[in-house]
Amino acid sequence: MLKQTLARLSDRIKEHFQAKPPLGAVPGPVLLPAIVTVLLIAAVWIWHLQYLPQGAIRHFDEFHTLDRSMGFARFDDWTTVYNNNRPGFRKPPLQYWMIGGLIEAGVDQTVALRLPSMLFMLGTLGLCAWLALLLAPGLPWAMPAAVLLCASSVELWGHAVSAMLDVGATFFLTLTLITMLKAFQNPRWWYAVALSITLGALQKAPVGLVILWLGLWLYNRTAAYHGGTTARFKETPHYKRAIWLSIAGVLVWPLFQSLLHGGIAIQDLYGRQMVERFAPVGPVVKQRTGSDLYDLIIASEPLLRSLMIVALAWLPFRLRQADLLFLPGLFAIFALAMLLANGSVYARYTLLFVPLLAAALGVVLVSLCARRWQVLGLGLAALISAGAGGPFRPAADLTLYPSDLTLAKIAALSKMAPGLQQDETLVVCNFTRESRFPDGMISVYGAVNDKPFVGLKTPDRVDGYRERLRGKLRGVCHQDDLPQLAPRLRDLQVVGQDGAFLFWTGRIKR
Repeated sequence: MLKQTLARLSDRIKEHFQAKPPLGAVPGPVLLPAIVTVLLIAAVWIWHLQYLPQGAIRHFDEFHTLDRSMGFARFDDWTTVYNNNRPGFRKPPLQYWMIGGLIEAGVDQTVALRLPSMLFMLGTLGLCAWLALLLAPGLPWAMPAAVLLCASSVELWGHAVSAMLDVGATFFLTLTLITMLKAFQNPRWWYAVALSITLGALQKAPVGLVILWLGLWLYNRTAAYHGGTTARFKETPHYKRAIWLSIAGVLVWPLFQSLLHGGIAIQDLYGRQMVERFAPVGPVVKQRTGSDLYDLIIASEPLLRSLMIVALAWLPFRLRQADLLFLPGLFAIFALAMLLANGSVYARYTLLFVPLLAAALGVVLVSLCARRWQVLGLGLAALISAGAGGPFRPAADLTLYPSDLTLAKIAALSKMAPGLQQDETLVVCNFTRESRFPDGMISVYGAVNDKPFVGLKTPDRVDGYRERLRGKLRGVCHQDDLPQLAPRLRDLQVVGQDGAFLFWTGRIKR
């Protein structure tokens, strides 16, 4: 019974795609929509550019960016990303190189940290418009509509004016999707696919290669509706070369690091950061529910994201283009991966799909209007944008300023740092969420002797660090945390204080 029902549903879907010619496939005049799109991108980008020097970095991971970006000059080595004053392999170097170069050129530190994300945001808005035009060449007013919707994402702007890597990853994933669509039409574009995957892997992670494989698999799985398969791609030498170039591009940095530092580089980058985080096996950090998935996928943008997701699901059917069925399929697999992930995942990961979602909604809105009145679709997008808060965000929406606790931690480390001796190992108590210091903050502001330091999550962790904690120690602990560590120390002396944080010296009891 179920098999027969599914067969009938499949037949109806085929009939839908074959009943009428594709909508929006015939190219239309693009000059005026393109001018509006460029002006809109310039306006929203310049508006947010004013925020770059305001406040300071505040997100936990932004301090990792600061540490890794400053490590090149600190260790006079641009071939290795340094993390916590030792070689680190969790993230590739591209954005850190950009920031490090800006700092070396004398750019204000806060601006240098945020500028690459803003540049990637500029490119992302442009790619969003291009993607909308690729999806429906006959609906050119979808370009400014898509940009307006994309620019209405407060989550996207919040990361664009930060030192995080997520907007850069969004840029390269969107570029990969665009070059894939172009390669479906012209096989020479497969080289552009390989380049975008390589650059994305050098910026944050090889997400583009995963999307390519999944996209091609979904394209084959939906072949019954559009009649094409990846076999036609495999017949061309461009496709085969590009696949090998993509794999080589993804592996070039971890293999280079393995030659310099050993096999732990690949294990750290791909094993711990990707496989252990997303593989739905092993001890689950937290069993996620539908409510958790809603928080991850919808984030703090219920109106915008909900309409975008519905539009992406409807897009192939609205345009009567079955070859686009793989796009909502990609998003569905991504959502499922977030739900089943074994490790910690965050709402910011969904930024990867915001340009695609915005392009889908822009295309659908414009397609609802008569061909000669396409501009009305831009008006519909403007109404949704207004409901979502608009594309011009005030500073208060973007959390540009660090909390008083973050400033207190920086002040404490800066006050302690001059007393740290070359023969001392720095120890920091990170026993509670409130008292925890970001590792990047410790490295930049506290570990001035450029030695690896130890951040203790519990007093019991001392036993696991005994080899690294030989000799003299100098520490920073919250006044409530030091009494918990004291029984494991000898020669303990409190040598200073800044607010609620105590500075001490001592040795581990043997």
